[in-house]
Amino acid sequence: QGPPLGGVTDVLVRRSGQLLAEQRMTALEVLFDAELATGRHTHVVRELRHFVDEYPFGERLQEQLMLALQRSGRTPEALEVYTATRERLDAELGVEPGERLRAMHLQVLKGEADEPVGEVVVPARPAELPRDVRGFAGRTEQLAQLDRQLAARAGAYASDVWIVHGIPGVGKTALALHWAHRVRERFPDGQLYVNLRGFDADREPMEPAVALAQLLRALGADPRRIPEEVDAQAGLYRSLLADRQVLLVLDNARDAEQVLPLLPPTGTVLITSRHRLGRLVAEFGAFSLGLGALTESDSRALLGGVLGEGRVAAEPAAAGELAELCGHLPLALRIAAA
Repeated sequence: QGPPLGGVTDVLVRRSGQLLAEQRMTALEVLFDAELATGRHTHVVRELRHFVDEYPFGERLQEQLMLALQRSGRTPEALEVYTATRERLDAELGVEPGERLRAMHLQVLKGEADEPVGEVVVPARPAELPRDVRGFAGRTEQLAQLDRQLAARAGAYASDVWIVHGIPGVGKTALALHWAHRVRERFPDGQLYVNLRGFDADREPMEPAVALAQLLRALGADPRRIPEEVDAQAGLYRSLLADRQVLLVLDNARDAEQVLPLLPPTGTVLITSRHRLGRLVAEFGAFSLGLGALTESDSRALLGGVLGEGRVAAEPAAAGELAELCGHLPLALRIAAA
């Protein structure tokens, strides 16, 4: 790190500094050749930019940067690198770029250096849904709303987005997963699930780049070739899901900004959140599905599913009192009945 022999005497620098600098540049060229050979073109762009600034006349590094940019789908930037290098060589040294750099320029112009952003093998059908909730009860109207909209969009290649919102413990995730399991056969291209950890007490909310990488891996993208930049990841993600009927559950979202890069071009998305995420409703036509406490009868049905209907029927007063104490919230009822 830093210039060769930084901090030592001028005599030693004059004797060995230039040689070490040349050896370092050669080592970097070998390193980046290896990185590019293994398909890590998107991962090395930032480092290459750093080192071409440090070695502005290192034509091999410029060539590698052009190749990395081209393979990352950033051809205009690759051409800008060549133009800037040629102008610098002419202005400061009075020479033209070398044969290899000129050849790379020609390859980029012709598209011969191009490779897919990510070489993928798409699985027939990802199936990532966590298991359904035992003893699910109630939410008849909300389930009916979801069913009606799914029927209305049958055969349409568009994206429906639902926001299931409510206070903690009201059963947002339970509803989303229960409905997802009921209709999963309607999504022949698979079901995807991500816990965005928007309100996790122990961990930070998941960044969109992390969530996109997780989704891309589930869709078969080679982890070594997943772009680092969110925009590039989102572009690859949308390309993989174009015209595919996929059900996506984005659980525990914190805000609209966390979710926006994850929205697919087709299929159905269920988002659960403590917030209403009004921006998604206003700007993207998302459907809002608010949840409140269960009714008394639904609370009894939930307790019956967990404890057994016979036990609840034998002690109706106790079951009713327990439901009242729990505020008719599904999570509290399940914890109390455990």
